Amino acid sequence: MVAAGVAAAVLVTAPGASETPTSSPTASDPGAGRFAAAPEPCTLLTRAQSRAVVPGATPTDMKAERDQEAYCSWDGPSDVRRLRVSVAHHAAVPGGTAPEAAHEFFAAERTKIAADEGTGPLGATGPLRDVDRVGAEAFSYDIVALDQAHAIVRFRVSNLLIEVNASEKAARADAELRKHALRTARLVAEELNGRD
Repeated sequence: MVAAGVAAAVLVTAPGASETPTSSPTASDPGAGRFAAAPEPCTLLTRAQSRAVVPGATPTDMKAERDQEAYCSWDGPSDVRRLRVSVAHHAAVPGGTAPEAAHEFFAAERTKIAADEGTGPLGATGPLRDVDRVGAEAFSYDIVALDQAHAIVRFRVSNLLIEVNASEKAARADAELRKHALRTARLVAEELNGRD
């Protein structure tokens, strides 16, 4: 189902987690993962980086709510192309570390999106592609819904799950849109890997 793919970002932020970036957990809690809280998504790209994808873009920050992770959306004055970066934080679970919990959510999302692959009454989802050199694990796929094409990259860095969604008005995602999404994902992963 394409609608499920478009809204596929139903990942839960740990209850009570602060949305302010913090330093890594102490050595006394090795299972907590590198991030004590999700960083603010708008801080993950510079103005120049976001404007390389969306000329004239201005960021809009959305805080995490019950069933939706925090995200930043960069929209340009022409409203032709958009960029959105979502971040979900995962805490340790009984019997598992925070990175293991994030991996399980990541694997479940990949399975769900693979099940939605194909064409439906509102558009199309897929195909899934493995992505190298972005976080600990990553994949990409396209969505076409109504008159919008989306090139999406999902990846994991320790106990964070990140989605980069580059979209534009088009009948399908082309190589340029996919390139923008992948380049942005690599920039976000580099920024996160530099935070310790």
